[in-house]
Amino acid sequence: MKEIKLTKIQLSNFKSLNLEVDFNEGATRISGRNGIGKTSIASAFYWVLSGYTSPYVPKNYALFDDKVELSHETPLAKVKMWLKVGDYDYTIEKTAEAKFTRPKGSSEWVKASSDTYVVYIDEIETSATAFNEWIEANIC
Repeated sequence: MKEIKLTKIQLSNFKSLNLEVDFNEGATRISGRNGIGKTSIASAFYWVLSGYTSPYVPKNYALFDDKVELSHETPLAKVKMWLKVGDYDYTIEKTAEAKFTRPKGSSEWVKASSDTYVVYIDEIETSATAFNEWIEANIC
């Protein structure tokens, strides 16, 4: 069985957070007061690998700042992880864009039924199918 280590994670506008955590050799403890992002780090990790923000609820929500209303100007949410899988180092990045459309002849933006997601493995854009195959081959 391959050993898998998360060595670093970076959140950009993920749930309104911008932070970076380096995981040292051995164990890393994440602690602090409520509301600073402890659970968001776990949610970000889970979202990148599974597409969901919680292992308990098969839905994808709360990727963006929930304190402000989503708009066509909502910044891209991004999570980048550095993983060591066996003897190989990988970077995995996933972005989410709040998708809005403007009906023809209208100046109003309307929230689309789905957002836009992009996944990168080692800086190369990857299809959802190819990413799932990579997960199966390297993680599962």
